[in-house]
Amino acid sequence: MIDQDLVSIFRARIKGRPLPSMTHDGSIGHWIEQQFGVNANADDSADWHGYELKSGKTKTTFGDWSADTYLWQVQGSGISSRDDFLQIFGTQSRADRPGRFSWSGSVFPTVRGFNAYGQVMHVDSNLDVVIYYDFTKDQRPDKHSIVPQQLQQTVELARWFRTTLEARVVRKFGQRGWVKFELSGGVINSMIIGPPMSYLQWIQGVQAGHIFLDSGMYFDPVKPNNRPYSNWRAVNGYWESLAIQRIE
Repeated sequence: MIDQDLVSIFRARIKGRPLPSMTHDGSIGHWIEQQFGVNANADDSADWHGYELKSGKTKTTFGDWSADTYLWQVQGSGISSRDDFLQIFGTQSRADRPGRFSWSGSVFPTVRGFNAYGQVMHVDSNLDVVIYYDFTKDQRPDKHSIVPQQLQQTVELARWFRTTLEARVVRKFGQRGWVKFELSGGVINSMIIGPPMSYLQWIQGVQAGHIFLDSGMYFDPVKPNNRPYSNWRAVNGYWESLAIQRIE
């Protein structure tokens, strides 16, 4: 049964009301949380009475969940820092900053197969999420001068353990469910409600490519930033396919 307080707050405080000046989707999310009396936080638990409150113009974030292990953290890997990793497995992302490397965009792998940089995302038999690099599938013409010899093979670049991901998914989305507020014409006039989500359902979404990792990790000697920017997301159509009710 849908919480009637949820519906009442939506209709009284959110529906049809002009949104404050927003700079990004996160700002909209914070404003929605304020209407429910929730302070901005980075807590892994559901936002309000067991419901996770979400918004997003075209795609919506599950969480900013970085990997449990990265290659540079592995002793003897030959890479001693995150910056080295990005210069080898990332790509130069801005012409005006030749020293800036990022692990995002076309270089970042998906589950749909190896990309031109020899990288792929895979869900293994333990339901861990793993990113692999295969030197033989790296199509960069200068790869021999970029990749150290000891890494010119198949190596694991990053791993998200099932235990970590499952705890995050269940705490945020597995309690009473989730609510996605729909933005149109500068206002929110409807919301969709989804049931509690299990890890199995979530990881199946990853395997099918519906849920993806929108990475923004980068190295910039001019403007250093160590934040991993590992946002797991899905386009809004996927959220709509999971919904059990729409409230207007």
